[in-house]
Amino acid sequence: MKLVNVIENIVLETVAKEKLSDLIVAATLFGEAGGEGEKGMKAVANVIKNRSISKNQTPKEVVLKPKQFSMWNNLTNKKSQIDYVKSIKERAKKNPADKQAWETAKSLVSTHINQQGDDNTNGAQYYHTLKIFPKWASKVEYTTTIGNHKFYKPKKVYKPKKV
Repeated sequence: MKLVNVIENIVLETVAKEKLSDLIVAATLFGEAGGEGEKGMKAVANVIKNRSISKNQTPKEVVLKPKQFSMWNNLTNKKSQIDYVKSIKERAKKNPADKQAWETAKSLVSTHINQQGDDNTNGAQYYHTLKIFPKWASKVEYTTTIGNHKFYKPKKVYKPKKV
């Protein structure tokens, strides 16, 4: 195989992985807040982006971390993750609302997570549905409520300056 072909294959594999990575993040937006419209999905995108920056992880690493985004809790292997993305695509073909939500989710990954966008959560790294109040919520700072979710960021810890 010629060196040009080897390089071309490496580039194609990298592009394919990046696309899969983006699709997994988009599937997270769809699964966690697809019924919340663009504003709600954007808020979840901000949580992913803020956590990604804070933890120095890729957005995909953030969303697939165990027990962080509940929609992935039972989809732990790559095949089940890919199957979930495929199922969203199938739903989108049949249902106009799902199609709109899926297109919005993919657009938010490309324009918001992978680039700059305003933060409608005021720096949130965590959220939960209004139906619950998890123990961890009392240990973080509330920032806003968007749709059916409350958003939080880490509390600032005051450290006196050393003299």
